[in-house]
Amino acid sequence: EKLCELFSSCSLKLRLDFNERPTPSQFSLFLKQIEHVKERIDFIEDPFPFEPSEWRAFQEQGWPLACDRQVSLACGQGESAAVLILKPAIDKWDLPAERAQRCIVTSYLGHPVG
Repeated sequence: EKLCELFSSCSLKLRLDFNERPTPSQFSLFLKQIEHVKERIDFIEDPFPFEPSEWRAFQEQGWPLACDRQVSLACGQGESAAVLILKPAIDKWDLPAERAQRCIVTSYLGHPVG
């Protein structure tokens, strides 16, 4: 409720990170509660462990998903993970040149980028 209250009338974009904690059904229930701010969501990171067909189903409903913890599995699977979260301290940089996925570079547990 607070999320909808705070962001339904502003122009900010939200990036939500679940760190693979909820189950797909718990995540689905949460999405129903935030439907009012759907257009404010930039992406939702690691809603639950990466599973291409389950992630694809949520993206087909218009929820953009980002993969961090299993980025190597999600690379090249834009229909399941629209965004890849790259952390130079732990991720390889050998991504294919041709991919339909946005990449975000970030730090890892306080380590400086690069």
